[in-house]
Amino acid sequence: MFTVVVPDDEDRGARAANVLLEDGNGTIWCGTMKHLYQLDRQGDRFKLTPVDVGAKELFVLDMLEDRHRYRHYSSAGQPLQGPLRESEHDLYRGLRGR
Repeated sequence: MFTVVVPDDEDRGARAANVLLEDGNGTIWCGTMKHLYQLDRQGDRFKLTPVDVGAKELFVLDMLEDRHRYRHYSSAGQPLQGPLRESEHDLYRGLRGR
């Protein structure tokens, strides 16, 4: 059995999930056509919380976690390959790179 969790944002883009990632610590991340979200537990309920990545809106196409536990995302116009400085984001600490 599973539970459907949708963001509080009523915008269709925020509710259109493109990619899900479970990282090495068991945290679930959801990339949508509007934001990057982290799945948080609040008591017996779950909530998708927007992650501040320095952009008002972010069309997340793909995510990965490398062997050093850097979390990367690819957004429209920002491919994963090549220099990752603009699309590299430490999702635990909210820092760019390490």
